[in-house]
Amino acid sequence: TFDTMGGTMPEGVKTVYGIDYMDNYREATGIEYPIPTYDEGGYVFDCWYWPDYNFWLTPGDWNGGYFAITWSITLEATWMECPGHEWTEWVIDEAAGVQTRTCTVCNLVETEEYVPAVELNVTADANVISVVGLTSDVKDVFISKGAWETYAQMKPNKIYCITPAHKSVVDGAFDYTVAEDGTYTVMVRFTDGTMEARVFVVDCVVESDSDLVVDGNNVTVKNLDNLLVLRYVKGEYATSYEIKRAPGVVNVPYYSKKIVDNTFTVDLAPGTYTFVTQFQDGNFVYYTVVIEDETPVVPKDYKIIFDPAGGVMPEGVALEYGINYMENYKEATGIEYPVPTYEGGEYTFDCWYWAEYNYWLTEGDWNGGWFAVQQDVLLEAMWM
Repeated sequence: TFDTMGGTMPEGVKTVYGIDYMDNYREATGIEYPIPTYDEGGYVFDCWYWPDYNFWLTPGDWNGGYFAITWSITLEATWMECPGHEWTEWVIDEAAGVQTRTCTVCNLVETEEYVPAVELNVTADANVISVVGLTSDVKDVFISKGAWETYAQMKPNKIYCITPAHKSVVDGAFDYTVAEDGTYTVMVRFTDGTMEARVFVVDCVVESDSDLVVDGNNVTVKNLDNLLVLRYVKGEYATSYEIKRAPGVVNVPYYSKKIVDNTFTVDLAPGTYTFVTQFQDGNFVYYTVVIEDETPVVPKDYKIIFDPAGGVMPEGVALEYGINYMENYKEATGIEYPVPTYEGGEYTFDCWYWAEYNYWLTEGDWNGGWFAVQQDVLLEAMWM
């Protein structure tokens, strides 16, 4: 008697056979050494085992041995884990939404959800560019302002780059919001360098209902839920990379107390500014703001110029201020004694130094002293 222990005998092979004393196993049963398959898969047959006498009946015993006892026995199938899966191709059942494959070694069946492949495509709705169909074969995706055909043309105009591994790419798709009307080129490059990059050109129109409002010299940025960081700087810049490294840039992280009810407000001096809001889903929104000069500014005779020498000025503090002879530093500039921070963090600020006259400008000089020279002054940050 064969006990398959959770398996199934080969087709046409029974589980019980008659045999006489000293009969050869193969001749008496008329079958080859039976090799069952495990019903649930994952295991392969090892050998037939007679537990009463701790006897392992091998194919050699079956073909050349004899039934040397005078009573009936039960042989148990023994199983071992599959030594290495060898899979068939996936079989897709679109109606059920699943795909299956079978191990040819142990008969294990794997089932997965089947999601039809989405064809690579790029579309634009208003000022939102949507990219779908990104797979593991994709190396990166570039977005550039203008209509281009090659990477060399796109690179100088690049405004965004992303890889399929980025957190904002979900199920092979992501959206990117542009700041300006116009034509944009999206290039998809592949990890296989022999594959030609795919190029898509789309037209975008920025909706008039902006999240940024300018009222006089007051700028308000709304709808900052899911914000990562807001940056603004005087001047015109095209990319987040440029803005982040621009002199005098102001960084406002999502946890800043300056953001109230998902709204940020700031008063700015006349000039042109670039704002960028970077959200946690990876999207960037850019704004160019012009603050008109409503009141005439009387020019100062001289200038105080700050050189942070590897540091970053405090938020809202410029690198240059006008001043007249015998004016108080603090009153003329309208700022407190500026204390910059070193970008690398390994140094602390000591003092401002005027190298031309070997003069150290302290906080006490700033608050209570006067500009007692008649020339421009370059102050260099000293670090310790």
